[in-house]
Amino acid sequence: MFKEPQGLTPVLFSDMRFKTELKDFPTRHTFVDLKDISLAGIKSCLADKSKISLTKDGGNDFFQATDDGLELSTGLNIILGERSSGKTVTLNKIASSSGNAKYIRQFSLLQNDEETFNRTNDSRLSIIHNNYLNELKSVIEDVIQIDIKQNHLNVGNYLDSLKKFATENEKKDLFSKCTLFSEDIFSISDLKNLDKVIESVTTLIENNEYQDIIVKYISIDNLKKLLLELIEKAISSKKENEEKIWLNSIIKDIKRELGIKTTNSVIEEIDYYKIALDEIKIKKFEEVVNELKTERQINREELGKFSIVTSTQIITGASDLQKIAHDKKTYSPAFGIYSNPYGYLLKLKETGVEEAGLYKFFIKIESETLNKDGFKVSGGERSEFNLIHEIKDATKYDILLIDEPESSFDNLFLKKEINTLIKNISELMPVVVVTHNSTVGASIKPNYVAITQKNIEDKIIVYRVFTGYPSDKELTCSDGSKVKNYDVILNCLEAGVEAYTERKTLTYEILKD
Repeated sequence: MFKEPQGLTPVLFSDMRFKTELKDFPTRHTFVDLKDISLAGIKSCLADKSKISLTKDGGNDFFQATDDGLELSTGLNIILGERSSGKTVTLNKIASSSGNAKYIRQFSLLQNDEETFNRTNDSRLSIIHNNYLNELKSVIEDVIQIDIKQNHLNVGNYLDSLKKFATENEKKDLFSKCTLFSEDIFSISDLKNLDKVIESVTTLIENNEYQDIIVKYISIDNLKKLLLELIEKAISSKKENEEKIWLNSIIKDIKRELGIKTTNSVIEEIDYYKIALDEIKIKKFEEVVNELKTERQINREELGKFSIVTSTQIITGASDLQKIAHDKKTYSPAFGIYSNPYGYLLKLKETGVEEAGLYKFFIKIESETLNKDGFKVSGGERSEFNLIHEIKDATKYDILLIDEPESSFDNLFLKKEINTLIKNISELMPVVVVTHNSTVGASIKPNYVAITQKNIEDKIIVYRVFTGYPSDKELTCSDGSKVKNYDVILNCLEAGVEAYTERKTLTYEILKD
């Protein structure tokens, strides 16, 4: 019930009766976030799940928000006050004291809202782009090192030297008759798979979580024996590799000296395995790229009432390549062979594209931000999107500060989208919102309230901040002075009791059917 958004507030209790000599309390309690115990205060807590807990450690604590001693809740705080009463001054002090605050200033999201919207989307798109093409990037880093023309040239040179060596076979001199003259070097074993097997067996032996399943099929003793044999194999294989490397260096030195002194032709050295592997890599690379060109949706993210849909598309012209590169190079020759992935890759490199960025040029990745009806966002919706994004981004910080969100947005958006979002964020970190608006100030059900006042005393401006729980009858300042919670909240949010009553009876009530 506690986790159900629309569920009733759960209350855990016992049938214990209090008495004077009571020493032990039952374990069934419901703790409320309340200072002054009253039926009205308890009622307000039971109407908001964030203000109840089943443990004493649950709920919110207090922290020093400013250097001059202002204490606020680690949950959701609302700062109210008349114009020029010090609300923004207080918010600036909190930001300065925090050192790592997410501060959404008044009107900031309306200034350059399109630029902010585009910058946010570009940043998100860059992350998706890099994540989606990360494996292709690794492939290209390998494939770009392949010089297929040089490989073919090496094969040709090898065959020519082999034929020439064969025609001179009966005319060998003393040096070319030596056994090492035409000796092949030893191949070095690749021991990566053996190392991985050793690592896997070690994991099976050391794993505690699934030990009962492992021992059903193979005993730990047998695994240890297997590990020892694998380690012995690894040691002998690595020793053999070291010996081969040492012998190869000797063979190469001798062959080089013999080659210098002989009058006969020398057979060119060639690594057929590497050449064959390069051919397979290029073939696989082209298969991967052709599959990558299939247009598809690769990411969908919901952000409040907005959806951000990211899709892949094929390159349709040289202008697309200029947009990807953010330059004015001539990409027409490269685009002309876009259907030939390996040739296209080489042509991009020839055009001057840096190797580290080649992976970006094979497909376009674009995103669209849609509203709840599935259409592209309008100008006004961009600002709403920016606010939701800024609040979501606050989890990277220690505290979230918002200055008068109602100055830029309508009440329906604030109530439906922002209030819930702010409440959720306040469960993770302290949130402070300055407002004049009843939709934010009252409907959001804060954990703590602060009222700012400006007074002129002896010709000196004195700012005071009165704090307390929303259900407290009075709010208190650090100097001991107090104000009536009911009066100041109605003055700040509704322009006073008379204005509130008049709007309610003369404006709203008469419109009812």
